[in-house]
Amino acid sequence: MKIGVCKGYYGYGNFGDDLFLYFLVKYLLPNFDDYFCVIPIANQNLVPKEVFASNGNLLIKGYKMNNKMYRIINKIKIFSLFYRAKILMYVGGTFLYEATGLKRMKANLKLLNIFSLRRNDGIIGIGIGVDSINDPKMLKISKEILNKFSYIIFRDSCSLRN
Repeated sequence: MKIGVCKGYYGYGNFGDDLFLYFLVKYLLPNFDDYFCVIPIANQNLVPKEVFASNGNLLIKGYKMNNKMYRIINKIKIFSLFYRAKILMYVGGTFLYEATGLKRMKANLKLLNIFSLRRNDGIIGIGIGVDSINDPKMLKISKEILNKFSYIIFRDSCSLRN
C-alpha cells in the first residue's frame, strides 16, 4: 500500500481548517483505497471527535508543537513522512500570503522540490487560499510553488485571481 500525506493547518482550533479536515476524512480519503493516508495535526484535543471514527486506511497523528524540542523532533518525523509519501495533498487553508515571510516560503518550495524530484503520484491542492502578494521575490516563489502542483482547486475566485 502506498503512503499519502495530507497537510493542512489542523488541530490549532481554527474552525475553517478543521472543517476541511472533516471533509477530507469523511468524503475524500475513502476514495483513495490503495493509499495509507497520514494526517499530521498539532493537537488532537482541538479536532472534532467524528474525524477519528474513520476507515482503516487512515492515521491521524498528533504532533506536539508547544516547545522548541518537540518542534524540532516532530518536524523531522513529519519530513520523513513527506519523503516516503507517494502523494501529497494540501487541503484547506490560506496557503500563500505575504505574512508567511520569504524564508518560510523558500522552505515550502524546497520541500515541494524534494517531493517532486522523487517518482510519485503528484501534489494535489484542494480548497487552497492565496492572498494578494506584492513583494516581487515572494510572488516569483509563489508561482514556482503553485507550478509544482499536479491539480489545484482554489477555495474562492479571489484566490484564483491572486
